[in-house]
Amino acid sequence: MAMGVRFGARATAGGLALAMLADAGPRGLPETPLVDVHGVSLADQAELVHVSFATVSQQTMRAGGRTITMTKLRITDAGRQALADQSRLC
Repeated sequence: MAMGVRFGARATAGGLALAMLADAGPRGLPETPLVDVHGVSLADQAELVHVSFATVSQQTMRAGGRTITMTKLRITDAGRQALADQSRLC
């Protein structure tokens, strides 16, 4: 596997994030809950993007009269394949 973070039994933060992105579907997940709730660092998220297991996009929206920018991560086909390959090894 090209990534420095191992996904064995999804025990690592990168593996957890990848599994969560797979469960999230095509809408993806905002980065903040991954960091605040699940402890997935921005470095782990950046690594997923770097090895093409995830993509990142920004959306601007209005909430409560304010304009906010939300950063979302989505799993790629390569990320899904990495999860599938890893599940066969576990």
